[in-house]
Amino acid sequence: MKKIICPVCGAEYTFQEIFIPSNFMGNITNVNRDNNGKIIDYIGKDMDLKESYRCDYCDCKFNVTASIDFICKSPVVDFKKEHKTKLNRPQLKFKED
Repeated sequence: MKKIICPVCGAEYTFQEIFIPSNFMGNITNVNRDNNGKIIDYIGKDMDLKESYRCDYCDCKFNVTASIDFICKSPVVDFKKEHKTKLNRPQLKFKED
């Protein structure tokens, strides 16, 4: 679990205690794309990654900025590149009399 820590007293908070989920994720309702799938424009509210909060323990006001990354990987194999498959060969054991 990632924690948000007060910079003054070190009190720990969860993401859900600081950010309002509906504002954080935004609310995009209509996305217009070109023929290649690139986003041209959208209707709605984008994500709100900044929030300010007053610490419950030391009453210090601090700002929190979330950083979100999306990692996309394709399971498709590039057949132009050399590919080797490792085989698990069974080990044969013979019982000697």
